[in-house]
Amino acid sequence: MNNDIIWGYIAVGLIAIVALSLLIIKKWRFIKAAEAEKQSQEKIKQQKREDAIESIKIIALCMIEEQVETSEGCIRIKVLLDHVAPELHDQAPFSIFSVMYDATEHMPTHGARKSADKALIRKLDIERFELERVHKDAIIEASKAIRDYDF
Repeated sequence: MNNDIIWGYIAVGLIAIVALSLLIIKKWRFIKAAEAEKQSQEKIKQQKREDAIESIKIIALCMIEEQVETSEGCIRIKVLLDHVAPELHDQAPFSIFSVMYDATEHMPTHGARKSADKALIRKLDIERFELERVHKDAIIEASKAIRDYDF
């Protein structure tokens, strides 16, 4: 074989090696960036979970100390538990949060409450206060349990 042909094959081989090396480096950087993004998303997700758990514990403490209406606290805890530990909805004593949520779900809140008929709001408030009275002991017990729960 002629030396020129051999050197030609060597040149083509080197070009292929360089091209494939550049492709590998590009893919490796892409994978590293994707892994970094995934870790960042996981960190954000974990932080949101920790924030929700802290919120649950603060709301529970506020209900124990009667700084927030128990119906409102139950609704807020139930919604947060949906994201943090939905399996607790069916476990005693935590199920009272879902019971109160379900019992007050039909009641208007925020803007809908402001625009609703005042007589209807008074009637619903009486219903809500009665629910709070009937379930107060269970709500306080569940609030103490969730405050101390290890998520």
